[in-house]
Amino acid sequence: MTRFGKDRNLFFSNKDVLSGSVIANDARKRKLLFFRKSGYRQSCMIIDLEQLDNCSIIRQYHEINAGELKHKKLHEFLKSICLNLRFKNQNQTIAIPFYESSFSNAGDIERLETKANKWKLILSSTLPVRIG
Repeated sequence: MTRFGKDRNLFFSNKDVLSGSVIANDARKRKLLFFRKSGYRQSCMIIDLEQLDNCSIIRQYHEINAGELKHKKLHEFLKSICLNLRFKNQNQTIAIPFYESSFSNAGDIERLETKANKWKLILSSTLPVRIG
């Protein structure tokens, strides 16, 4: 990832390692990098923060049957925590996973959710202020 950023003349002011991926941003150039490695496959996405319209956190849960919450805690049903990015002038969104029950350790939920909230604050501060 560092080589990928250097090849594109990006200098990361914030960086976090997630489960099998890395998220980083170049505040000066207003770019967000998301790098993911799965087995032998690698993918990298560079997002222009000037094009963002909204940033939110989405939590998805597995199906909860009637009465199950009496015996289990809500976090036991958590399927994923994603940072959802919506772009201006498009109906396109990108979901950056911070926690996925199939890949992440359930003991990491709180730590990864804290990271997701941190990134939401970082990216939300780059959005234009809306009046009205």
